[in-house]
Amino acid sequence: MPSLTADKLINKEVFAGDKTVKGYNSAGRQIKTFSPGESLGIVYSWLNLSSLKLPVLMFYEDANNLKNPYYIKINDGPFKASPEIKKTIKKEQIAEEQEQLKDKGPFAFYIEKYGLYVLGTILILAIIKKKL
Repeated sequence: MPSLTADKLINKEVFAGDKTVKGYNSAGRQIKTFSPGESLGIVYSWLNLSSLKLPVLMFYEDANNLKNPYYIKINDGPFKASPEIKKTIKKEQIAEEQEQLKDKGPFAFYIEKYGLYVLGTILILAIIKKKL
């Protein structure tokens, strides 16, 4: 299952999750505050900013001229993904499943994917039948 990593956010718009998110300058001083659900901007890069001692997402206020950078601590998430990011993740999940289906063959793939659910259902039904 693909996960949302910082590199997949490059050139994508992200939003504040369910809590307030703070933006910092390169010296680590807070310069912005984003309300829940507010756009944080389009991610330019991610890096380990020594002044914040954490990995951060990098944004620009003026992205066209690369002026006024600000940083958001990655651990200040959760962030809400834009529809574009959600589509990308869904496409990756489908592609990964198709690859597994091709590599393992349909029988092995579906047994691995659904086998425990089927077995669990059979066991529960057997227990219920035995008690009746």
